[in-house]
Amino acid sequence: MHAAGPTDHLVLPRRRRRSRRWVVLLVGMLVAATTLTSVVITPRATAAPPPPLRIGTAFGNELMWASDAELDKALDSTRLVGADWIRVDLPWADIQPSSPQEFSWHRFDRIMAAAGARDLAVIATLAYTPAWARTPGCPHQSCRPRDFAEFAQFAKNAALRYAPAGLRHWEIWNEPNTQAFWYPTPNAADYARLLRLSASAIKEVDGSATVLLGGLSAVQSPASGADIPQVTFLADVSMYRGTHAVDGVAFHPYTFPFLPSHYDPGGWRTSWNTIHGYDPNAAGFSSLRHVLDTYGLGHQQIWLTEYGAPTCGPRTGSGGEPGATVDHVTEQRQAAIAGDAVRVASADPALGALVWYSERDRSWNPTTTENCYGLRRPDGSPKPAWWAFRDAVSAVRASRPAR
Repeated sequence: MHAAGPTDHLVLPRRRRRSRRWVVLLVGMLVAATTLTSVVITPRATAAPPPPLRIGTAFGNELMWASDAELDKALDSTRLVGADWIRVDLPWADIQPSSPQEFSWHRFDRIMAAAGARDLAVIATLAYTPAWARTPGCPHQSCRPRDFAEFAQFAKNAALRYAPAGLRHWEIWNEPNTQAFWYPTPNAADYARLLRLSASAIKEVDGSATVLLGGLSAVQSPASGADIPQVTFLADVSMYRGTHAVDGVAFHPYTFPFLPSHYDPGGWRTSWNTIHGYDPNAAGFSSLRHVLDTYGLGHQQIWLTEYGAPTCGPRTGSGGEPGATVDHVTEQRQAAIAGDAVRVASADPALGALVWYSERDRSWNPTTTENCYGLRRPDGSPKPAWWAFRDAVSAVRASRPAR
């Protein structure tokens, strides 16, 4: 937990009190039964069920620089696999690379037009700082903005441009609990301020917009280095009222080589297992939902805006067995993970979305796992996971169309 600054706003968890309203209700019913000759019982209204799981594919920043043919192929494949959402970066560094007075919207305009033509909904990830907006000496676009108000103004400008075109879902930053994406050091108090300002700016333009806390990386606890475990980070952001300003929490619960359905109370706990659960013997919070419930935000859903498994890497591939050198899985295991993810997520009303990362491999180069998370290979041919994902989506929608 980080120390509070002079302008931070703290909020403490709500105390839970056992309700005694049932006693009053029972007494009232007994009195009514002795004084009325007939009773008309009106059924209690039930809460509206959550909407069906939003299913999509994630592209990062790739579509910004894709050719027209590549863009068309990627979005056509997304539709064919059964997805109706895409998650794409809307990078500040690309839109305003040179100064706060200049804008280059045309590349993202093209994405919005192509998505609209296919009736694909868009989640735009607002992130990444241009050189002019960084603290002097900070070397890359993952540097935190020097002035959070400048980033919030960018968020407002994006909403002004794209809300009329139907863009209603915004994710504020990517994996802000890691040093790789919030440089030089992740800080929950700072991120909470950025989140509050940005959400307010977007909702000033579009009050019906859905704003998400930026996708939390799954960080092993206890963490090494500067990265902050996702449950700890969410608790700290909530303490500074950042989570109260948004409509949901995004999370990236990579589990490979395990399936999302893997659960072993006495063994390995995957990042998917940190979504739910309460351990009265644990110090602090046990899960993301435990945090949200404690801070009175139990109505918020968790959106899995990245999930997947790579099929190449410099070390060992796995068919499902863990190991110290495992950094990727076989294509067959990726297919099993993809189908299981759709089924597990669709059965959980606490989840708002499942977005597979990524739609297509970047290259055949196996020296980094980043090149091969795709449902399709670099040549565009579908992997077994493409078919498994499509079949699982089709089966789920046929059996539970309204969730």
